[in-house]
Amino acid sequence: MPQIPYNNSNPNEGFQVNICDINKLYVCPLNNSCKVLWNERSQSFRCQCHGCLWSLTGQLLKGPAQSNLNCS
Repeated sequence: MPQIPYNNSNPNEGFQVNICDINKLYVCPLNNSCKVLWNERSQSFRCQCHGCLWSLTGQLLKGPAQSNLNCS
């Protein structure tokens, strides 16, 4: 189970709601035919074609992509 990041900026709020669904298939920003899946071992989303990595919140961790993952 992935660790969900906390939002500590407001003590009245709990978890962030802007996280990607680990059970959903996403599309790589570099190529629409490349699929991005959750990788349990690395605890990140990974592009099957380019090896790009994104965090649970969709933040780019490793390129060659230059943008965050669109989790909507």
